[in-house]
Amino acid sequence: MILNTSQKHCMHTEGYVAHENTEASKVKLPEFMRENLLNATHDALTRLEEVYEGKDLFLYLEPGKHLSRLGIYTSETAKTSKDLVGPFETELLQELVMDEDLNVMTVQFDDIGYDAKALTRTNSFSKMLKNRITTEVAALLPFPQLKNAMYRKIGVGLPETENKSTTVAPKVFIDYLNPNLIYVGPGSIIGEGAKLQTHFFNPGTYIIGLIVIGDQSVVGGSTRLLPGSLCGAKSIIGSDSTFTGYLPRGGKVAPRAFYDGFYATATV
Repeated sequence: MILNTSQKHCMHTEGYVAHENTEASKVKLPEFMRENLLNATHDALTRLEEVYEGKDLFLYLEPGKHLSRLGIYTSETAKTSKDLVGPFETELLQELVMDEDLNVMTVQFDDIGYDAKALTRTNSFSKMLKNRITTEVAALLPFPQLKNAMYRKIGVGLPETENKSTTVAPKVFIDYLNPNLIYVGPGSIIGEGAKLQTHFFNPGTYIIGLIVIGDQSVVGGSTRLLPGSLCGAKSIIGSDSTFTGYLPRGGKVAPRAFYDGFYATATV
């Protein structure tokens, strides 16, 4: 474990999203979601071997109060808000991503190139095509159980418990690059036209991240969830909002808001 905490947690679980039994509850990532992020990171690094050939890689970490962001850079003196951890090592990467106290939500790959091939460098075209067709068809289906089954087929976390199923409205965008980085707890509702985006491209930079939504939560219509979104159980994100970062159990984001829960700069 990289960062130790002296605080003892009293945890209980609804579905797979655990939280402290306190008013200021801290949402914990399901272990299998951390594994999915680690596997997606390894896959991207494998596909970027030619880009990174002959270059030294370094791990950077930006730890926050509730979640953290990880970066893989080609410079030991990179200009970033993240702190240098050390030279890249597979074992160190695994230790950081799997640390339950860090809650690493996103991984950023630096210096991947600026041309049109950057996207296909980091993902299999056949996988993208299959996932894209599945998500487009599922988005139009009026049958919730069949829709959810199709999403599960490509790796989306949609667990069901007795009398608690997840409702995904029509025309919801499920990111087809890494759909297995999305988890939506039982009893939750994803409103029509919402976008769950697990990747982001900037010039020369590729970011992947988890989207984890706790049980019995509501994501309003036309809301956009960016990589690195961690929402506690019974949280509500208003329609037409843009969200990233952390929202505690029972938290609310007003409609048409921009909320960056990593820095908690927005009003809820």
